[in-house]
Amino acid sequence: MSEQTTTDLFAKQPQNIVEQAIAGELQPITQTIKEVPLTPELVTFLQTSGLPETKQKNIGDTLSYFFNKADEWSKLADGIVINDPSEVSKMKVARETRLGLKAMRGQAKSLLASKRDEVKNRMANDVLEDKLWLKAWQMIEATFNNIETKLEHKEKFAERYEAEQKENLRVRRVAELEPYSEVVQSAYIDLGTMDEEAYNNLFNGAKLQLKAKQDAEQKHKEEMEAIQKKVALSHTRQLEVAPYKQFFLPDMPTSLGEVSDADYVIILAALKDAKADYDIKQENIRKQNEELLQKQQEDAQKQKERQDLQAKRLEELLPYNRFGEQVNMATLWELPQEKYDIILMEKMILHKGEEMKAQLLASRVKEIEPYKQYATQKQIDELGDIDAETYQMWLGLLSQSKQEADDLLKSKQEEVARRVSLCYTLGLEYTGGVYSYKDVRFHINEIQSLTASEFDMAFAGAKNRMAQIKDEERIEAEAQKQEQLKNALPMSDKEILLNFAKELDELVLPIPTSPAGKKILEDAKVLLAKTSKFVKDKTEKL
Repeated sequence: MSEQTTTDLFAKQPQNIVEQAIAGELQPITQTIKEVPLTPELVTFLQTSGLPETKQKNIGDTLSYFFNKADEWSKLADGIVINDPSEVSKMKVARETRLGLKAMRGQAKSLLASKRDEVKNRMANDVLEDKLWLKAWQMIEATFNNIETKLEHKEKFAERYEAEQKENLRVRRVAELEPYSEVVQSAYIDLGTMDEEAYNNLFNGAKLQLKAKQDAEQKHKEEMEAIQKKVALSHTRQLEVAPYKQFFLPDMPTSLGEVSDADYVIILAALKDAKADYDIKQENIRKQNEELLQKQQEDAQKQKERQDLQAKRLEELLPYNRFGEQVNMATLWELPQEKYDIILMEKMILHKGEEMKAQLLASRVKEIEPYKQYATQKQIDELGDIDAETYQMWLGLLSQSKQEADDLLKSKQEEVARRVSLCYTLGLEYTGGVYSYKDVRFHINEIQSLTASEFDMAFAGAKNRMAQIKDEERIEAEAQKQEQLKNALPMSDKEILLNFAKELDELVLPIPTSPAGKKILEDAKVLLAKTSKFVKDKTEKL
Protein backbone atom coordinates (compact mmCIF):
# COMPACT_ATOMS: atom_id res chain seq x y z
CA MET A 1 0.00 0.00 0.00
CA SER A 2 1.35 3.50 -0.81
CA GLU A 3 1.93 6.16 1.82
CA GLN A 4 -1.05 8.14 0.51
CA THR A 5 -3.41 5.14 0.87
CA THR A 6 -2.25 4.46 4.44
CA THR A 7 -2.81 8.09 5.40
CA ASP A 8 -6.34 8.06 3.96
CA LEU A 9 -7.26 4.82 5.79
CA PHE A 10 -5.93 5.82 9.23
CA ALA A 11 -6.16 9.60 9.16
CA LYS A 12 -7.76 9.62 12.62
CA GLN A 13 -5.64 6.78 14.16
CA PRO A 14 -2.39 7.21 16.24
CA GLN A 15 -0.05 5.72 13.59
CA ASN A 16 3.02 7.12 15.37
CA ILE A 17 2.35 4.65 18.23
CA VAL A 18 2.41 1.72 15.79
CA GLU A 19 5.66 2.91 14.21
CA GLN A 20 7.28 3.51 17.63
CA ALA A 21 6.19 0.05 18.93
CA ILE A 22 7.62 -1.71 15.87
CA ALA A 23 10.88 0.25 16.07
CA GLY A 24 11.12 -0.30 19.86
CA GLU A 25 11.30 3.45 20.49
CA LEU A 26 8.36 3.88 22.90
CA GLN A 27 9.09 5.96 26.01
CA PRO A 28 9.24 4.10 29.35
CA ILE A 29 5.69 3.39 30.56
CA THR A 30 6.22 4.99 34.01
CA GLN A 31 6.88 8.37 32.35
CA THR A 32 3.40 8.54 30.78
CA ILE A 33 1.13 6.66 33.20
CA LYS A 34 0.02 9.68 35.32
CA GLU A 35 -0.82 11.74 32.28
CA VAL A 36 -3.58 9.32 31.06
CA PRO A 37 -7.17 9.50 32.49
CA LEU A 38 -8.93 6.34 33.75
CA THR A 39 -11.38 4.55 31.40
CA PRO A 40 -14.94 3.78 32.70
CA GLU A 41 -14.18 0.07 32.51
CA LEU A 42 -11.07 0.47 34.73
CA VAL A 43 -12.95 2.69 37.22
CA THR A 44 -15.64 -0.02 37.68
CA PHE A 45 -12.97 -2.70 38.04
CA LEU A 46 -11.17 -0.78 40.83
CA GLN A 47 -14.33 0.24 42.75
CA THR A 48 -15.51 -3.39 42.99
CA SER A 49 -12.09 -4.66 44.18
CA GLY A 50 -12.68 -3.88 47.89
CA LEU A 51 -9.21 -2.25 48.28
CA PRO A 52 -8.62 1.07 50.09
CA GLU A 53 -8.88 4.18 47.89
CA THR A 54 -5.13 4.88 48.11
CA LYS A 55 -4.33 1.41 46.70
CA GLN A 56 -7.09 1.81 44.07
CA LYS A 57 -5.47 5.07 42.94
CA ASN A 58 -1.98 3.56 42.73
CA ILE A 59 -3.24 0.59 40.69
CA GLY A 60 -5.39 2.85 38.49
CA ASP A 61 -2.41 5.10 37.70
CA THR A 62 -0.43 2.00 36.68
CA LEU A 63 -3.13 0.41 34.49
CA SER A 64 -4.80 3.48 32.93
CA TYR A 65 -2.20 3.82 30.19
CA PHE A 66 -2.72 0.24 28.97
CA PHE A 67 -6.55 0.37 29.08
CA ASN A 68 -6.60 3.64 27.10
CA LYS A 69 -4.19 2.28 24.53
CA ALA A 70 -6.19 -0.96 24.25
CA ASP A 71 -9.32 1.11 23.46
CA GLU A 72 -7.45 3.15 20.82
CA TRP A 73 -5.92 0.09 19.15
CA SER A 74 -9.27 -1.76 19.18
CA LYS A 75 -10.74 1.06 17.11
CA LEU A 76 -7.68 0.92 14.88
CA ALA A 77 -8.19 -2.84 14.30
CA ASP A 78 -11.91 -2.35 13.53
CA GLY A 79 -10.97 0.24 10.91
CA ILE A 80 -8.99 -2.32 8.88
CA VAL A 81 -11.59 -3.89 6.50
CA ILE A 82 -10.32 -6.41 3.88
CA ASN A 83 -12.71 -7.71 1.20
CA ASP A 84 -10.34 -9.04 -1.45
CA PRO A 85 -7.13 -11.11 -1.44
CA SER A 86 -5.46 -8.43 -3.56
CA GLU A 87 -5.56 -5.87 -0.70
CA VAL A 88 -2.03 -6.83 0.38
CA SER A 89 -1.22 -3.39 1.74
CA LYS A 90 -4.08 -3.54 4.26
CA MET A 91 -2.88 -6.96 5.39
CA LYS A 92 0.61 -5.52 5.89
CA VAL A 93 -0.76 -2.69 8.05
CA ALA A 94 -2.72 -5.25 10.10
CA ARG A 95 0.50 -7.22 10.69
CA GLU A 96 2.51 -4.13 11.72
CA THR A 97 -0.29 -3.05 14.08
CA ARG A 98 -0.42 -6.53 15.67
CA LEU A 99 3.35 -6.55 16.26
CA GLY A 100 3.17 -3.13 17.91
CA LEU A 101 0.33 -4.28 20.16
CA LYS A 102 2.32 -7.43 21.04
CA ALA A 103 5.31 -5.30 22.08
CA MET A 104 3.12 -3.18 24.37
CA ARG A 105 1.56 -6.33 25.88
CA GLY A 106 5.09 -7.53 26.79
CA GLN A 107 5.84 -4.25 28.57
CA ALA A 108 2.56 -4.48 30.51
CA LYS A 109 3.34 -8.05 31.55
CA SER A 110 6.80 -7.06 32.89
CA LEU A 111 5.44 -4.08 34.84
CA LEU A 112 2.57 -6.01 36.44
CA ALA A 113 4.89 -8.91 37.32
CA SER A 114 7.18 -6.56 39.26
CA LYS A 115 4.14 -5.13 41.12
CA ARG A 116 3.01 -8.65 42.08
CA ASP A 117 6.54 -9.49 43.36
CA GLU A 118 6.36 -6.49 45.75
CA VAL A 119 3.01 -7.72 47.10
CA LYS A 120 4.33 -11.30 47.52
CA ASN A 121 7.35 -10.07 49.58
CA ARG A 122 5.05 -8.13 51.92
CA MET A 123 2.79 -11.19 52.28
CA ALA A 124 5.78 -13.42 53.24
CA ASN A 125 6.78 -11.09 56.11
CA ASP A 126 3.16 -10.91 57.34
CA VAL A 127 2.92 -14.74 57.38
CA LEU A 128 6.10 -15.03 59.56
CA GLU A 129 4.74 -12.51 62.06
CA ASP A 130 1.37 -14.32 62.19
CA LYS A 131 3.11 -17.64 62.97
CA LEU A 132 5.02 -15.97 65.84
CA TRP A 133 1.81 -14.63 67.48
CA LEU A 134 0.14 -18.04 67.08
CA LYS A 135 3.06 -19.86 68.78
CA ALA A 136 3.02 -17.38 71.69
CA TRP A 137 -0.73 -18.02 72.28
CA GLN A 138 -0.22 -21.82 72.22
CA MET A 139 2.49 -21.57 74.93
CA ILE A 140 0.30 -19.35 77.21
CA GLU A 141 -2.75 -21.63 76.73
CA ALA A 142 -0.79 -24.82 77.61
CA THR A 143 0.69 -23.26 80.81
CA PHE A 144 -2.66 -21.99 82.13
CA ASN A 145 -4.50 -25.23 81.29
CA ASN A 146 -1.95 -27.29 83.33
CA ILE A 147 -2.41 -25.17 86.46
CA GLU A 148 -6.25 -25.16 86.10
CA THR A 149 -6.27 -28.97 85.90
CA LYS A 150 -4.31 -29.38 89.14
CA LEU A 151 -6.63 -27.00 91.02
CA GLU A 152 -9.79 -28.71 89.66
CA HIS A 153 -8.54 -32.12 90.89
CA LYS A 154 -8.16 -30.79 94.44
CA GLU A 155 -11.46 -28.90 94.21
CA LYS A 156 -13.48 -32.11 93.49
CA PHE A 157 -11.93 -34.41 96.15
CA ALA A 158 -15.27 -34.91 98.05
CA GLU A 159 -17.11 -35.83 94.86
CA ARG A 160 -14.47 -38.40 93.96
CA TYR A 161 -14.57 -39.96 97.45
CA GLU A 162 -18.39 -40.39 97.35
CA ALA A 163 -18.19 -41.97 93.87
CA GLU A 164 -15.54 -44.45 95.04
CA GLN A 165 -17.74 -45.56 98.00
CA LYS A 166 -20.71 -46.16 95.68
CA GLU A 167 -18.57 -48.17 93.31
CA ASN A 168 -17.19 -50.39 96.10
CA LEU A 169 -20.77 -51.09 97.32
CA ARG A 170 -21.89 -51.89 93.78
CA VAL A 171 -19.01 -54.37 93.26
CA ARG A 172 -19.79 -56.21 96.54
CA ARG A 173 -23.50 -56.53 95.74
CA VAL A 174 -22.82 -57.71 92.16
CA ALA A 175 -20.66 -60.51 93.66
CA GLU A 176 -23.44 -61.48 96.09
CA LEU A 177 -26.03 -61.65 93.26
CA GLU A 178 -23.77 -63.61 90.90
CA PRO A 179 -25.23 -67.09 91.90
CA TYR A 180 -28.71 -65.77 90.99
CA SER A 181 -27.77 -64.22 87.60
CA GLU A 182 -30.32 -66.49 85.88
CA VAL A 183 -33.20 -64.51 87.46
CA VAL A 184 -31.57 -61.11 88.17
CA GLN A 185 -29.75 -58.94 85.60
CA SER A 186 -27.53 -56.87 87.94
CA ALA A 187 -25.97 -55.00 85.03
CA TYR A 188 -29.26 -53.09 84.51
CA ILE A 189 -29.74 -52.16 88.26
CA ASP A 190 -28.05 -49.23 90.02
CA LEU A 191 -26.80 -51.27 93.01
CA GLY A 192 -24.41 -48.53 94.25
CA THR A 193 -27.22 -46.06 95.16
CA MET A 194 -29.91 -48.60 96.26
CA ASP A 195 -30.72 -48.44 100.06
CA GLU A 196 -30.11 -51.51 102.22
CA GLU A 197 -33.81 -52.49 102.65
CA ALA A 198 -34.48 -52.42 98.93
CA TYR A 199 -31.35 -54.46 98.26
CA ASN A 200 -32.33 -57.11 100.87
CA ASN A 201 -35.78 -57.46 99.23
CA LEU A 202 -34.10 -57.85 95.86
CA PHE A 203 -31.63 -60.46 97.18
CA ASN A 204 -34.30 -62.58 98.96
CA GLY A 205 -36.62 -62.41 95.95
CA ALA A 206 -33.80 -63.66 93.72
CA LYS A 207 -33.35 -66.70 96.00
CA LEU A 208 -37.07 -67.57 95.79
CA GLN A 209 -37.18 -67.09 91.98
CA LEU A 210 -34.14 -69.31 91.46
CA LYS A 211 -35.59 -72.16 93.58
CA ALA A 212 -38.94 -71.97 91.74
CA LYS A 213 -37.14 -72.09 88.44
CA GLN A 214 -35.06 -75.13 89.47
CA ASP A 215 -38.20 -76.99 90.70
CA ALA A 216 -39.97 -76.34 87.38
CA GLU A 217 -36.97 -77.59 85.43
CA GLN A 218 -36.83 -80.82 87.49
CA LYS A 219 -40.54 -81.47 86.88
CA HIS A 220 -40.10 -80.84 83.16
CA LYS A 221 -37.16 -83.26 83.10
CA GLU A 222 -39.19 -86.06 84.69
CA GLU A 223 -42.06 -85.49 82.22
CA MET A 224 -39.66 -85.59 79.26
CA GLU A 225 -38.10 -88.86 80.49
CA ALA A 226 -41.59 -90.46 80.64
CA ILE A 227 -42.37 -89.25 77.11
CA GLN A 228 -39.05 -90.53 75.79
CA LYS A 229 -39.74 -93.95 77.36
CA LYS A 230 -43.11 -94.12 75.57
CA VAL A 231 -41.50 -93.00 72.30
CA ALA A 232 -38.81 -95.70 72.57
CA LEU A 233 -41.42 -98.40 73.30
CA SER A 234 -43.53 -97.16 70.37
CA HIS A 235 -40.51 -97.26 68.06
CA THR A 236 -39.66 -100.85 69.10
CA ARG A 237 -43.24 -102.03 68.53
CA GLN A 238 -43.45 -100.15 65.17
CA LEU A 239 -40.40 -102.04 63.95
CA GLU A 240 -41.95 -105.34 65.12
CA VAL A 241 -45.27 -104.76 63.30
CA ALA A 242 -43.67 -103.18 60.19
CA PRO A 243 -43.98 -106.43 58.10
CA TYR A 244 -47.76 -106.41 58.82
CA LYS A 245 -48.43 -102.66 58.38
CA GLN A 246 -50.74 -103.16 55.36
CA PHE A 247 -53.04 -105.37 57.47
CA PHE A 248 -53.85 -102.70 60.11
CA LEU A 249 -57.59 -102.25 60.63
CA PRO A 250 -59.20 -98.78 61.10
CA ASP A 251 -60.12 -99.55 64.74
CA MET A 252 -56.53 -100.51 65.73
CA PRO A 253 -54.58 -97.84 67.72
CA THR A 254 -51.86 -95.96 65.81
CA SER A 255 -49.77 -95.00 68.90
CA LEU A 256 -48.50 -98.39 70.09
CA GLY A 257 -46.39 -96.88 72.89
CA GLU A 258 -49.55 -96.13 74.93
CA VAL A 259 -51.08 -99.66 74.51
CA SER A 260 -50.78 -102.16 77.37
CA ASP A 261 -48.66 -105.27 76.91
CA ALA A 262 -51.73 -107.63 76.86
CA ASP A 263 -53.55 -105.55 74.21
CA TYR A 264 -50.39 -105.31 72.14
CA VAL A 265 -50.02 -109.19 72.11
CA ILE A 266 -53.60 -109.51 70.78
CA ILE A 267 -53.00 -106.89 68.06
CA LEU A 268 -49.76 -108.57 66.92
CA ALA A 269 -51.45 -112.03 66.70
CA ALA A 270 -54.32 -110.60 64.61
CA LEU A 271 -51.84 -109.00 62.21
CA LYS A 272 -49.90 -112.27 61.78
CA ASP A 273 -53.13 -114.18 61.00
CA ALA A 274 -54.14 -111.59 58.40
CA LYS A 275 -50.74 -111.86 56.71
CA ALA A 276 -50.97 -115.69 56.59
CA ASP A 277 -54.36 -115.48 54.78
CA TYR A 278 -52.90 -112.89 52.38
CA ASP A 279 -49.88 -115.09 51.52
CA ILE A 280 -52.17 -118.06 50.61
CA LYS A 281 -54.22 -115.85 48.24
CA GLN A 282 -51.07 -114.42 46.63
CA GLU A 283 -49.74 -117.94 45.95
CA ASN A 284 -52.98 -118.87 44.12
CA ILE A 285 -52.73 -115.67 42.05
CA ARG A 286 -49.10 -116.42 41.18
CA LYS A 287 -50.01 -119.89 39.80
CA GLN A 288 -52.82 -118.41 37.70
CA ASN A 289 -50.43 -115.77 36.29
CA GLU A 290 -47.91 -118.44 35.34
CA GLU A 291 -50.52 -120.38 33.39
CA LEU A 292 -51.70 -117.20 31.65
CA LEU A 293 -48.12 -116.21 30.79
CA GLN A 294 -47.41 -119.64 29.23
CA LYS A 295 -50.50 -119.33 27.01
CA GLN A 296 -49.49 -115.79 25.95
CA GLN A 297 -46.01 -117.01 25.01
CA GLU A 298 -47.46 -119.82 22.86
CA ASP A 299 -49.77 -117.34 21.10
CA ALA A 300 -46.86 -114.92 20.58
CA GLN A 301 -44.78 -117.69 18.99
CA LYS A 302 -47.59 -118.49 16.52
CA GLN A 303 -48.01 -114.76 15.78
CA LYS A 304 -44.27 -114.41 15.12
CA GLU A 305 -44.32 -117.33 12.69
CA ARG A 306 -47.21 -115.70 10.80
CA GLN A 307 -45.39 -112.32 10.77
CA ASP A 308 -42.16 -113.89 9.49
CA LEU A 309 -44.07 -115.66 6.68
CA GLN A 310 -45.93 -112.44 5.83
CA ALA A 311 -42.65 -110.46 5.74
CA LYS A 312 -40.94 -113.07 3.55
CA ARG A 313 -43.77 -113.15 1.00
CA LEU A 314 -44.04 -109.33 0.99
CA GLU A 315 -40.33 -109.05 0.24
CA GLU A 316 -40.68 -111.54 -2.65
CA LEU A 317 -43.93 -110.25 -4.15
CA LEU A 318 -43.74 -106.46 -3.58
CA PRO A 319 -41.42 -105.70 -6.58
CA TYR A 320 -43.91 -107.40 -8.94
CA ASN A 321 -47.24 -106.64 -7.26
CA ARG A 322 -48.36 -104.02 -9.80
CA PHE A 323 -48.27 -106.60 -12.58
CA GLY A 324 -51.21 -108.97 -13.25
CA GLU A 325 -54.10 -109.80 -10.87
CA GLN A 326 -54.38 -107.73 -7.68
CA VAL A 327 -53.60 -109.60 -4.44
CA ASN A 328 -54.46 -108.63 -0.83
CA MET A 329 -50.95 -107.92 0.44
CA ALA A 330 -52.11 -107.79 4.07
CA THR A 331 -53.10 -111.51 4.22
CA LEU A 332 -50.36 -113.19 2.19
CA TRP A 333 -49.60 -115.50 5.11
CA GLU A 334 -53.08 -117.13 4.74
CA LEU A 335 -52.42 -118.34 1.14
CA PRO A 336 -51.48 -122.01 0.67
CA GLN A 337 -47.89 -122.34 -0.50
CA GLU A 338 -48.83 -123.85 -3.91
CA LYS A 339 -51.28 -121.02 -4.76
CA TYR A 340 -48.76 -118.37 -3.59
CA ASP A 341 -46.00 -119.86 -5.87
CA ILE A 342 -48.32 -119.68 -8.95
CA ILE A 343 -49.19 -116.00 -8.25
CA LEU A 344 -45.51 -115.04 -7.81
CA MET A 345 -44.47 -116.75 -11.07
CA GLU A 346 -47.19 -114.99 -13.13
CA LYS A 347 -46.21 -111.54 -11.81
CA MET A 348 -42.48 -112.10 -12.46
CA ILE A 349 -43.22 -113.02 -16.15
CA LEU A 350 -45.28 -109.82 -16.61
CA HIS A 351 -42.54 -107.76 -14.94
CA LYS A 352 -39.97 -108.98 -17.48
CA GLY A 353 -42.08 -107.56 -20.34
CA GLU A 354 -42.38 -104.22 -18.57
CA GLU A 355 -38.58 -104.05 -18.15
CA MET A 356 -38.06 -104.25 -21.93
CA LYS A 357 -40.64 -101.50 -22.45
CA ALA A 358 -38.96 -99.36 -19.77
CA GLN A 359 -35.54 -99.73 -21.46
CA LEU A 360 -37.01 -98.48 -24.76
CA LEU A 361 -38.66 -95.56 -22.93
CA ALA A 362 -35.39 -94.62 -21.18
CA SER A 363 -33.49 -94.71 -24.47
CA ARG A 364 -35.99 -92.44 -26.20
CA VAL A 365 -36.22 -90.03 -23.21
CA LYS A 366 -32.42 -89.65 -23.29
CA GLU A 367 -32.55 -89.00 -27.06
CA ILE A 368 -35.13 -86.16 -26.73
CA GLU A 369 -33.37 -84.52 -23.72
CA PRO A 370 -32.38 -81.37 -25.76
CA TYR A 371 -36.05 -80.93 -26.80
CA LYS A 372 -37.73 -82.13 -23.58
CA GLN A 373 -39.14 -78.74 -22.61
CA TYR A 374 -41.18 -78.62 -25.86
CA ALA A 375 -43.03 -81.93 -25.15
CA THR A 376 -45.85 -82.66 -22.69
CA GLN A 377 -45.38 -85.10 -19.83
CA LYS A 378 -48.05 -87.36 -21.33
CA GLN A 379 -46.15 -87.53 -24.64
CA ILE A 380 -42.94 -88.43 -22.78
CA ASP A 381 -44.71 -91.14 -20.72
CA GLU A 382 -46.07 -92.77 -23.94
CA LEU A 383 -42.70 -92.96 -25.76
CA GLY A 384 -42.35 -96.66 -24.92
CA ASP A 385 -45.74 -97.50 -26.51
CA ILE A 386 -45.45 -95.85 -29.99
CA ASP A 387 -43.80 -97.52 -33.02
CA ALA A 388 -40.45 -96.42 -34.49
CA GLU A 389 -41.92 -94.54 -37.52
CA THR A 390 -44.30 -92.46 -35.37
CA TYR A 391 -41.46 -91.73 -32.92
CA GLN A 392 -39.11 -90.43 -35.68
CA MET A 393 -41.83 -88.14 -37.09
CA TRP A 394 -42.57 -86.73 -33.61
CA LEU A 395 -38.83 -86.20 -32.94
CA GLY A 396 -38.54 -84.09 -36.12
CA LEU A 397 -41.38 -81.83 -34.95
CA LEU A 398 -39.67 -81.33 -31.54
CA SER A 399 -36.40 -80.27 -33.23
CA GLN A 400 -38.24 -77.64 -35.29
CA SER A 401 -40.01 -76.27 -32.14
CA LYS A 402 -36.65 -75.89 -30.33
CA GLN A 403 -35.14 -73.79 -33.14
CA GLU A 404 -38.13 -71.47 -33.16
CA ALA A 405 -38.02 -71.11 -29.34
CA ASP A 406 -34.24 -70.36 -29.39
CA ASP A 407 -34.75 -67.60 -31.94
CA LEU A 408 -37.53 -66.06 -29.84
CA LEU A 409 -35.40 -66.24 -26.63
CA LYS A 410 -32.43 -64.57 -28.30
CA SER A 411 -34.63 -61.75 -29.55
CA LYS A 412 -36.10 -61.25 -26.08
CA GLN A 413 -32.64 -61.20 -24.42
CA GLU A 414 -31.41 -58.53 -26.87
CA GLU A 415 -34.49 -56.41 -26.11
CA VAL A 416 -33.90 -56.72 -22.34
CA ALA A 417 -30.21 -55.74 -22.79
CA ARG A 418 -31.31 -52.70 -24.82
CA ARG A 419 -33.73 -51.66 -22.06
CA VAL A 420 -31.10 -52.08 -19.33
CA SER A 421 -28.66 -49.95 -21.36
CA LEU A 422 -31.33 -47.24 -21.65
CA CYS A 423 -31.75 -47.30 -17.85
CA TYR A 424 -27.99 -46.80 -17.33
CA THR A 425 -27.91 -44.06 -19.99
CA LEU A 426 -30.70 -42.32 -18.12
CA GLY A 427 -28.51 -42.37 -14.95
CA LEU A 428 -30.36 -45.06 -13.00
CA GLU A 429 -28.43 -47.32 -10.59
CA TYR A 430 -29.11 -51.06 -10.04
CA THR A 431 -29.77 -52.18 -6.45
CA GLY A 432 -31.69 -55.28 -5.28
CA GLY A 433 -33.52 -55.99 -8.54
CA VAL A 434 -34.45 -52.33 -9.18
CA TYR A 435 -32.95 -49.65 -11.48
CA SER A 436 -33.67 -46.36 -9.72
CA TYR A 437 -32.69 -42.78 -9.01
CA LYS A 438 -34.71 -40.99 -6.34
CA ASP A 439 -38.43 -41.46 -7.32
CA VAL A 440 -37.68 -42.87 -10.82
CA ARG A 441 -37.83 -46.70 -10.64
CA PHE A 442 -37.82 -49.69 -13.04
CA HIS A 443 -38.12 -53.20 -11.53
CA ILE A 444 -36.26 -55.96 -13.38
CA ASN A 445 -39.56 -57.83 -13.79
CA GLU A 446 -41.06 -54.79 -15.58
CA ILE A 447 -38.05 -54.59 -17.92
CA GLN A 448 -38.46 -58.27 -18.80
CA SER A 449 -42.29 -58.47 -19.07
CA LEU A 450 -43.53 -55.14 -20.52
CA THR A 451 -44.39 -55.00 -24.20
CA ALA A 452 -42.39 -52.69 -26.46
CA SER A 453 -45.08 -49.99 -26.48
CA GLU A 454 -45.61 -50.22 -22.70
CA PHE A 455 -41.89 -49.94 -22.00
CA ASP A 456 -41.36 -47.03 -24.45
CA MET A 457 -44.22 -45.12 -22.81
CA ALA A 458 -42.89 -45.78 -19.28
CA PHE A 459 -39.32 -44.86 -20.34
CA ALA A 460 -40.48 -41.58 -21.92
CA GLY A 461 -42.17 -40.64 -18.62
CA ALA A 462 -39.05 -41.60 -16.65
CA LYS A 463 -36.85 -39.58 -19.03
CA ASN A 464 -38.97 -36.46 -18.51
CA ARG A 465 -38.90 -36.94 -14.73
CA MET A 466 -35.08 -37.40 -14.77
CA ALA A 467 -34.76 -34.14 -16.71
CA GLN A 468 -36.80 -32.40 -14.00
CA ILE A 469 -34.68 -33.98 -11.25
CA LYS A 470 -31.41 -32.94 -12.95
CA ASP A 471 -32.71 -29.36 -13.34
CA GLU A 472 -33.67 -29.31 -9.65
CA GLU A 473 -30.27 -30.70 -8.63
CA ARG A 474 -28.46 -28.22 -10.89
CA ILE A 475 -30.40 -25.29 -9.40
CA GLU A 476 -29.78 -26.56 -5.85
CA ALA A 477 -26.07 -27.16 -6.53
CA GLU A 478 -25.73 -23.67 -8.05
CA ALA A 479 -27.44 -22.15 -4.99
CA GLN A 480 -25.15 -24.08 -2.65
CA LYS A 481 -22.14 -23.03 -4.66
CA GLN A 482 -23.20 -19.38 -4.53
CA GLU A 483 -23.77 -19.69 -0.76
CA GLN A 484 -20.33 -21.26 -0.31
CA LEU A 485 -18.70 -18.50 -2.38
CA LYS A 486 -20.58 -15.95 -0.29
CA ASN A 487 -19.53 -17.40 3.09
CA ALA A 488 -16.03 -18.71 2.31
CA LEU A 489 -12.78 -17.26 1.07
CA PRO A 490 -12.14 -17.70 -2.67
CA MET A 491 -10.63 -21.08 -3.64
CA SER A 492 -7.03 -21.17 -4.80
CA ASP A 493 -6.04 -22.37 -8.25
CA LYS A 494 -4.69 -25.54 -6.68
CA GLU A 495 -8.03 -26.35 -5.00
CA ILE A 496 -9.96 -25.61 -8.21
CA LEU A 497 -7.75 -27.92 -10.30
CA LEU A 498 -7.83 -30.73 -7.72
CA ASN A 499 -11.65 -30.54 -7.61
CA PHE A 500 -11.70 -30.75 -11.41
CA ALA A 501 -9.53 -33.90 -11.30
CA LYS A 502 -11.84 -35.40 -8.65
CA GLU A 503 -14.89 -34.73 -10.87
CA LEU A 504 -13.14 -36.55 -13.75
CA ASP A 505 -12.50 -39.58 -11.48
CA GLU A 506 -16.13 -39.70 -10.29
CA LEU A 507 -17.75 -39.12 -13.70
CA VAL A 508 -20.62 -41.63 -14.35
CA LEU A 509 -20.27 -43.21 -17.82
CA PRO A 510 -22.97 -44.97 -19.93
CA ILE A 511 -22.89 -48.74 -20.62
CA PRO A 512 -23.00 -49.49 -24.38
CA THR A 513 -23.99 -52.96 -25.63
CA SER A 514 -22.29 -53.16 -29.04
CA PRO A 515 -18.59 -54.16 -29.34
CA ALA A 516 -17.74 -50.88 -31.13
CA GLY A 517 -19.45 -48.82 -28.40
CA LYS A 518 -17.65 -50.73 -25.65
CA LYS A 519 -14.28 -50.10 -27.40
CA ILE A 520 -14.95 -46.36 -27.61
CA LEU A 521 -15.94 -46.25 -23.93
CA GLU A 522 -12.73 -48.09 -22.87
CA ASP A 523 -10.60 -45.56 -24.86
CA ALA A 524 -12.50 -42.69 -23.24
CA LYS A 525 -11.85 -44.12 -19.73
CA VAL A 526 -8.10 -44.28 -20.48
CA LEU A 527 -8.06 -40.65 -21.70
CA LEU A 528 -10.03 -39.43 -18.67
CA ALA A 529 -7.66 -41.25 -16.29
CA LYS A 530 -4.60 -39.75 -18.03
CA THR A 531 -6.15 -36.26 -17.95
CA SER A 532 -6.94 -36.56 -14.22
CA LYS A 533 -3.40 -37.76 -13.45
CA PHE A 534 -1.88 -34.94 -15.55
CA VAL A 535 -3.91 -32.30 -13.65
CA LYS A 536 -2.97 -33.78 -10.24
CA ASP A 537 0.77 -34.01 -11.06
CA LYS A 538 0.97 -30.46 -12.42
CA THR A 539 -1.16 -29.01 -9.59
CA GLU A 540 1.19 -30.40 -6.90
CA LYS A 541 3.94 -28.14 -8.31
CA LEU A 542 1.90 -24.94 -7.84
